[in-house]
Amino acid sequence: MKKYFKHIKLLKIFCWNSLFLLLTSHVNASECGVLQLQNNRSSGVSVIKNKCTESPDISIGTVFELSGKGRLWVKSIPSEFMSPEFQMICLNRTGNILQLEFSDMLSPWLSQAKLNNCSGWIDNKLSCEGPMGKKRGLYCVLSFVQPLTGSQSKQIERTTSVKMRDIKKMIQVKGSFGTIDKQQMIAVIEPELRLCKKLYRTTQGINATWSVLAAEVTEISVNLIGDTNDDVLSECVETVIKTFSFPNVSEKVIFNSTF
Repeated sequence: MKKYFKHIKLLKIFCWNSLFLLLTSHVNASECGVLQLQNNRSSGVSVIKNKCTESPDISIGTVFELSGKGRLWVKSIPSEFMSPEFQMICLNRTGNILQLEFSDMLSPWLSQAKLNNCSGWIDNKLSCEGPMGKKRGLYCVLSFVQPLTGSQSKQIERTTSVKMRDIKKMIQVKGSFGTIDKQQMIAVIEPELRLCKKLYRTTQGINATWSVLAAEVTEISVNLIGDTNDDVLSECVETVIKTFSFPNVSEKVIFNSTF
């Protein structure tokens, strides 16, 4: 009987060791393959403790220093281990530098341990106090790309996902195109534009008009519908449009979106 329990104990130790090695190898293999910094959409961000050697990849354990009024924008990298994919924006609403450490064991990996009085993720939103107890001194929002199944997947296969693949191919082609489907492009960019509204906590309608020529945004106008204007919100929308990858069109194309 003693030998039996001894064998059981050794078996448990072996299983735990094997599990530890498996998890460790998984973390090491994926720590530079889960997140990317959207540098051209971020502002006032310094990166420290990043183990990745190639930009824009960031490793688990990376710390961002976010300056006062700064904005951090990251996105997950598609992989078999990461589902669903997401984009995340964090806004420092204080005048002080805040440190954001991406070392949590679970997606989206933003550790709340060293932040003040965080709400936890509620409805894909996180708020934490800033210095001197400032309410919502740090405010983050998530936008997920939800996986689809069944009839939804088949419908998307016939429509949206096919269009998105076509758009990606157009962007990668070195030559130019005479015409493009403007509604396809707007359908792809609008979810990212709505992230700005979530970040700045507004339901106010926004109208954006912009022109594209040779894959470059040549003109842009952002107007908030209503009596109030918000330069910071408008700047966020403009940044998304200016940094979006458009196909190389040979003639100017004018886009208009209200969201």
